[in-house]
This record gives sequence, C-alpha cells and structure tokens, in this order.
Amino acid sequence: DAGIHTLQVYPNPAENMLYFGTERLQNIVVLSADGRVVMEQTAPTDRMLVQSLPAGLYLLQGIRNDGSRMSARFFRR
Repeated sequence: DAGIHTLQVYPNPAENMLYFGTERLQNIVVLSADGRVVMEQTAPTDRMLVQSLPAGLYLLQGIRNDGSRMSARFFRR
C-alpha cells in the first residue's frame, strides 16, 4: 500500500521521550499544528526526544525500513 499508515506512539501526551513501539523509523519529521517543520531526525530509531518542543499538538511522519510511510499525531505536555 502506497498510503500513509497510522503509527501508535506513547506516551501521548508526551513530556520527554516519545516511543514508536515496535517500529523503527528513519527520516522523521515533526510538524507543528501550523505545518512548520520543528524537528528532524534521519537515523533509524524507535524513539524521539521531544522535551525541547513547546506544549501543543504535533504531527510526526517517518519511513519504515520497508519504505512504507507512517504518521502519528501527538501532544507535547
């Protein structure tokens, strides 16, 4: 499927670290509610440090090793 798949992230809302469960993503981009890129990470990982983000709603997008695209909305507390 060439679409974007929903990624389960936790904890949500997050304070410091956001985990992607069993998924390992690369080329991760975090967008603010107004669509601005506020964080990027290229190395494959199953977590992301979000403590530097202001409180609010964000959209995380990334790519799995098989090339499929994943996304999740999360709140930073």
